[in-house]
Amino acid sequence: ASFGGGGGGGFGGGSFGGGGASFGGAGFDPFSQGGFQSQFSGGGRPSGRARGGFPMDVEPPAPKEVVHDLPLTLEEMNSGVKKKLKVTRRIQNADGTMTTEAKVLEVDVQQGYKPGTKIRFDGAGDSLAGAPDQNVVFVLREKPHEQFERDGDDLIYKCRVPLKQALCGFRPKIPTLGGGNVEVNMAGPIQPGATRRIPGYGMFSRKVGSNGDLVIKFEIDFPSSLTAEQKAELNRIL
Repeated sequence: ASFGGGGGGGFGGGSFGGGGASFGGAGFDPFSQGGFQSQFSGGGRPSGRARGGFPMDVEPPAPKEVVHDLPLTLEEMNSGVKKKLKVTRRIQNADGTMTTEAKVLEVDVQQGYKPGTKIRFDGAGDSLAGAPDQNVVFVLREKPHEQFERDGDDLIYKCRVPLKQALCGFRPKIPTLGGGNVEVNMAGPIQPGATRRIPGYGMFSRKVGSNGDLVIKFEIDFPSSLTAEQKAELNRIL
């Protein structure tokens, strides 16, 4: 089976997007907003049908699975996202001839799904004589983020602090995953490696039904050099 047509959905280059990439027996090309239906979210799972006329007392072979990684942003993993996939699969007819069938699958990546979650389309792959219809499985992967790192349900933000502000204190505005800012009052002095935890600004957890924390890690920027006068003044003050 192949997944082609359309573009968008935040996937560019690589194995996603472009002009309909092909992955062995199955490929795909995300486009627009939309998605696939998960084995965890219930409902809407396309079902396959065994082919080849297996006798009732013979266990048919398990359907083959074609597995692909599906990269998502932290924002998409946190709030959920819907994507659409245009599927084109091969079908072998009773006379041995091959035809193709195309359709769009609705995909629902629900809020709080974690990396490694598998989303399956039963019977959405190639349908060949003598074998059950092929399943297509997508494994959710997180894309690297420019500002945050994920630690379970928490988000880590590294805040660089000039030495003067670390000694005297300051009120930084810390970005959040939702796009806003939260102001934090840091009375100096701030020790190297100090952290501040802000509850409720991390990743959504389906297990507990709420968000984790935003953990700020402060990194102090020390000057690379000091003049003799500056050293003397620091000695006098400290």
